[in-house]
Amino acid sequence: TLLIEPTQTLNAGSREIFLAGGGTPFVISGTFNSQTSSIVHMPTANFNVTATTYYGLLILPVANNVVATMPPGTVRVDTLFYMGCTVPICGSAFTGQAVTLATNNTVLDMRGDMTINAGMTYARGTATTTFRRGGVQTYTDLTAGMQDLGNVQISANGTNTTVMMGGPMLTTTMTVDASQTLNVNGANMLAFVGAGAGASRPFKMNGTLTPSTGTVAYAPLVATTTEVEPLNYYNL
Repeated sequence: TLLIEPTQTLNAGSREIFLAGGGTPFVISGTFNSQTSSIVHMPTANFNVTATTYYGLLILPVANNVVATMPPGTVRVDTLFYMGCTVPICGSAFTGQAVTLATNNTVLDMRGDMTINAGMTYARGTATTTFRRGGVQTYTDLTAGMQDLGNVQISANGTNTTVMMGGPMLTTTMTVDASQTLNVNGANMLAFVGAGAGASRPFKMNGTLTPSTGTVAYAPLVATTTEVEPLNYYNL
């Protein structure tokens, strides 16, 4: 466990800080300055992620069936949010691991890249995940079945943001703000499981969709009229 007491400050520099505990292994009662560090969770039991600003946040459980519960409030990640232990990193391929936002409906402020590795399940909440690097950032889903990110928004952060798909991308809804870009980046699939029309339609494109050679799929989970965004698609 890493505990920052009241009135105390941890300036993490460029260190990698490894946390092996279950429960709540990172407790901030004082001040945490992430700088260019990475917090790396490598527990063998279920654990809670702490709400703060991370430069890098890696969730790499070293046992099967470990659940990481994201916190109430906002988690901001500035360079890399990486989920799931793989053979090169952990020496074994684990199964049944999960990251859940559903318990606390965590708000994700993604200013870096995001990867969900094979063997990891991602349980969305009802809050919004915002990609806003103010530059180019990549989302990569390496799971056998696409993981639903829930409600997603692409926004500027001083300068414009481009999200590059490094694989398939599944959301409930997505809003791309004016002057922002979503690049399907090859023969990837972009899919929406939300339903609705008008202001409730699942895909709102106010910026630019770069369709590449990919496929956009509307696959609403509710039997209701769903409006397709009027855009140029490669495959629909």
